[in-house]
Amino acid sequence: MHATKFKQLTIAAALITLFSACTTDGSLGLNSKVDYRSGSDNLSKNPLEVPPDLTSVNANSSYNTPNSAVSAQSTQVQRKSGNVLPQASNARIVVQDGIRFIEAQMPAEKAWEDVKDFWLANGFILTTENPAIGVMETDWLQNRADLPTDLVTKLFRKVADQFVSTDSVDKYRARIERSEKPDTVNIYITHRGMVEIAKEGSASNTNQWQGTTWTPSEPKPELEAEIMALMLQSFGTNAQAAQEAVQPAKNLPTRAALSASKQEIELMDSYDRAWRRVGLAFDRIGYNVQDRNRSTGIYTVQRAATDIDKESESSYFDSLAFWKDDKQTQAKSAKQAFEIKLTQQDKKTVLSITSKEGAVDPAVQKKMLNDLLAQLK
Repeated sequence: MHATKFKQLTIAAALITLFSACTTDGSLGLNSKVDYRSGSDNLSKNPLEVPPDLTSVNANSSYNTPNSAVSAQSTQVQRKSGNVLPQASNARIVVQDGIRFIEAQMPAEKAWEDVKDFWLANGFILTTENPAIGVMETDWLQNRADLPTDLVTKLFRKVADQFVSTDSVDKYRARIERSEKPDTVNIYITHRGMVEIAKEGSASNTNQWQGTTWTPSEPKPELEAEIMALMLQSFGTNAQAAQEAVQPAKNLPTRAALSASKQEIELMDSYDRAWRRVGLAFDRIGYNVQDRNRSTGIYTVQRAATDIDKESESSYFDSLAFWKDDKQTQAKSAKQAFEIKLTQQDKKTVLSITSKEGAVDPAVQKKMLNDLLAQLK
């Protein structure tokens, strides 16, 4: 065969192989809005824990493989009867007052373990686990679904997926609360993102390049919905039903505003609804809830240490101008614990910020109130 002809056939065969591989991957969810597993090296860091008292299973003839004809016939009957892996119905997605959450009929202890297993199975490492307040938080991880979906990118990822990266990272926080219903919990999922941008003054000219920095990105409620759908599947709901359950929550009229003094937030909500919304707002703006007392209406919060490190050069800290001239003040304010008090007044709930560690700096208070207001409107 002519050498040129042979070369052409070889190239054609290679392309066909790659194209068919792409087609196969498409069926496995490349079009999904979330894909953290393929870009994660955390799966190897989360080994399965084997109970110390686990023993080998004794051989039993009951589990021997039957004849192929009997096996095929049995499988066919099972598929027709619908008894193969029946779907559990112990969880559903609820939208209440514009807030979306998972309601799961299971003890809080089981819900905690199931949610933890979900994060580990999807490539995340947990940086926070606090069963006392029902909060766990993941580390930052790239969403590989953000990569381009064109043919060239797909082909390249076949060979060197580990070398392709996005310019953004995500982290999630799960909050598990006991419901008023017996043996039922409510699971809230919140997302936070960071995007890598060029530092101010940088240009394409390498002589003026100042590098990049990480800065908080805009909220992405659609990612929260996708994660809830995946978590619902892990609880036993089929994929189609899970996707149908995460329809966009209805937008409600603005129900929060700064007070006349600009030092408090007034929420046009009942105390119970305000309590839920404020807790989720803190999850989204990067504060760890260290303690909460619903009877007294107080959340004790502090900036997450991982966020302080990640955002040390970002616009978040640059916006607090008073920190630029005093590094000691910066460090003290970043680690300060704040008390957020909710007080019912007639038909509204008032939010105020104080601290047991002394007066709250006005610049910090203003920043916190504005960040909370953006989430509570």
